[in-house]
Amino acid sequence: MNKMKHILVCEDNEELIRKFSFEAIVVKTKNPEHVGHIGRVVEETNKVHCIELTIEDNLSGLNPLDDWKEVPLHIKAPRMGHFLDFVRVRHLLAPLSVRVFLNSGYEETYTDLQLMSSLGINCGLYFDENPINWKECTDLMDFVVYPKVPRATVEPFHYIITEYQPKETINFSGVYFNNPEKYLHIDKNENVALTAENLTAGKYLFNGVEQIQNIAENKAYKAYFQTWKKKFHKISACSACPAWRICGGFFENRLESNPGCREAFSELIDAADLHYNNKEKENEKQPQLCQL
Repeated sequence: MNKMKHILVCEDNEELIRKFSFEAIVVKTKNPEHVGHIGRVVEETNKVHCIELTIEDNLSGLNPLDDWKEVPLHIKAPRMGHFLDFVRVRHLLAPLSVRVFLNSGYEETYTDLQLMSSLGINCGLYFDENPINWKECTDLMDFVVYPKVPRATVEPFHYIITEYQPKETINFSGVYFNNPEKYLHIDKNENVALTAENLTAGKYLFNGVEQIQNIAENKAYKAYFQTWKKKFHKISACSACPAWRICGGFFENRLESNPGCREAFSELIDAADLHYNNKEKENEKQPQLCQL
């Protein structure tokens, strides 16, 4: 058993899933028709944390199935698609336990997420090699952190705002099941890695499901939690960034090709600080009146 209570992330592979026992599991699939079945397989001996469904077509072309109601679901789609088609899908998604993520590389994504949030669909950005429009991203941040009316959440900004602590750091990779403090990734050959990227690159911690219970003693695992210190051995764009505590260098690989994260996340950390202080004031002890 996983003594450290990591959540395991794996591909849609029944043989592998049945090797786990009493674990919380995220299963990745590209087959919409397999979502409900995966949930039932996992629940035989484990617990479904989430099923991540990646689709190649726009969200508006999706046909949610009845058995999706049985599982927590993340849907990754490149775009929302045509609004009128999305309205049909929206009514089918509304009763589900679902978050919908759109690709940050498309101009319309940022306004589409505002629309989806306003219509009650929890949603978010996912980032790949495509450039980010930082101006549009900042506008989306403002939409999330300064709401004028109640809306559904937009990630990762909602997570950052709600989890923010002035003297602590935030790893928002957990929004994407990619924070090694909480998640471990495993392939069909039982190779275990810290992140999805490490698993793809063959940078494994070890091989064998049974070794997960002793991961706290693994040298590579322990070393990972010291790697952030190396960023401060010399002055760099990340180490000098005022928003380091809420970003942790998440966008480090695109600093030259797609700059703008410093300005955007500096605004976000100011908003997070304001949100935190306002919450603290609301939590202050109020005078007690006599009961009438």
